[in-house]
Amino acid sequence: TLMNEKAAAIGMQQTRFVDTHGGSAANVSTAQDLFLLARHLYYNRSFVLSMTVGKVIHGTPYGAVAFKNFKNFNVFESEPEFVGGKTGKSSSALVTILSVFDLQLSDAKRPIAMIILGSTDYTREARQFLSWVKSNY
Repeated sequence: TLMNEKAAAIGMQQTRFVDTHGGSAANVSTAQDLFLLARHLYYNRSFVLSMTVGKVIHGTPYGAVAFKNFKNFNVFESEPEFVGGKTGKSSSALVTILSVFDLQLSDAKRPIAMIILGSTDYTREARQFLSWVKSNY
């Protein structure tokens, strides 16, 4: 209930959670809603993105970090421009990725969100997407 309330509060109108671990096919969202989530995290809860790249956060609003030594499966984990993100895999959604980058584009550094849903090869698709953005902007 709280997850659905928060999703609605940040404008994620097409998102519904039925469990907290994301295993149910009844958990649904859209690329647009996931973009709203990425934007909210980037500007309001950046420590969450930092945790996804393995950065130890001290003094978060939620206290000491309880979980340590997790392995990051994100294809961009070692990229210096990678701010953070989440990958997922399920039989109903296939493979998904949400990644946020700080990219130098033309004359300014800009946050870029990449969302890929329903992939069978998100590593290839994500690398192609990032390369295309860098080449065209």
